[in-house]
Amino acid sequence: MSKKQELYKGARVIDVDMVEVFKNPEKYKNRFKSHSVTYLKKVRLDENRQPVEEAIRVDIFPLSDHWAIKQFNELYPEPRAKIQSVYRHKITNETPQEKGLSNKEARNSPDYVLVQEYNTLDEKYQEAKKKREYKLMLLTYMIVFNLLEDNNTETEPLFYLKDKEREEWEKAFDKTENTVEMLGITMNQLNDLFEAIRTIDTFRTEGD
Repeated sequence: MSKKQELYKGARVIDVDMVEVFKNPEKYKNRFKSHSVTYLKKVRLDENRQPVEEAIRVDIFPLSDHWAIKQFNELYPEPRAKIQSVYRHKITNETPQEKGLSNKEARNSPDYVLVQEYNTLDEKYQEAKKKREYKLMLLTYMIVFNLLEDNNTETEPLFYLKDKEREEWEKAFDKTENTVEMLGITMNQLNDLFEAIRTIDTFRTEGD
């Protein structure tokens, strides 16, 4: 009679001796790296113009601690909003304008205090933030679809970006953007993709 397989939260339990792992790291190379698949829904019309659902299966890899994210943050630091002086109510934190008052009235009132804060509503800041977030999303595709060097399966990468200048990164971003558009990937499909990525290498669930 075969021994019943032990499970943890539905996953097969595999015992690993960490002393042995650290003694022989080459033997256990990539032992903890995850590799999974996810399904992206597609609907097409058949020869009778009837909708047919398809589940496109793609390999995915985790984002966690990838070298490209660190390098991206160095090449594309987060934009910083300009600092502005604003009167705020000491209790409600509202501006004078929100209460129908002028700055002069607030300056003469003991209920208001002048504070320094970042103007995150500035259009230039918002535009820079949006552009950076879009590039980060494109980088996510590169990592998740295993397109970079030092990848999880040691296959031939599409992009070589390690220690490269921004010019090379921009070319990779353009190529990835054009390919995603050509493939017709939708936002709903991307939402499903990101949800699969979020859970690929953690047992935690929302609320944990």
